[in-house]
Amino acid sequence: MKSVGPKDGGDGGVGGGKADADFEGLRRTNNTHATTTDAEAMLVRKGKGRESQLAYAGHALMESRHGLLLGLRVTAPHDNAEVKAACALLDEQKRQGIEPDSVGADRGYCQRGFVQTLRSRGIEPHIAMIKDRRVPGLDGRTTRSKGYAISQRVRKRIEECFGWLHTIAGTKKVKVRGRARVEMAFILAGCALNLLRMAKLAPPAMGAVRA
Repeated sequence: MKSVGPKDGGDGGVGGGKADADFEGLRRTNNTHATTTDAEAMLVRKGKGRESQLAYAGHALMESRHGLLLGLRVTAPHDNAEVKAACALLDEQKRQGIEPDSVGADRGYCQRGFVQTLRSRGIEPHIAMIKDRRVPGLDGRTTRSKGYAISQRVRKRIEECFGWLHTIAGTKKVKVRGRARVEMAFILAGCALNLLRMAKLAPPAMGAVRA
């Protein structure tokens, strides 16, 4: 965070890694400040009252039967990044000839545009609903179905993936700079997780047989 300084080149006692930097009472935003070590990283808060940190947004698409990651992507943590990344990941699967019957997601994807995009592609939107929000294409006919209940239960496995990627694979605090390198590290970590899960799916090796 000490590398964050004003974009106009001013100093104001902050930025540049100075030991005597004083940030108290100073407002920093992505419009006025940037880091000198990774120009693509952005300041973002995880919630109200939380401090801002330099970060990227990681996105993953998982198949629900075995919990394998089908696609991973890293973007800037801007508004609506999750929905845009989800559409891009689904497009990648379509180019490979794969089109899911349904897509399960949390409340962050409960948006009219995303639901309409899924419906136009013949994909059932199994998305957690936000109370008192009406989204065309996402109503009781969908949420009362058995498939919806299964999707909402299984989709939580994606949080297990992110938990492993952050705590074991080290993606919570990456050691590289630049979106492309961060994305490559994220993808490699996802491949490692897939290999671990695939090993559990493989049948046990048979012992040696002697004639």
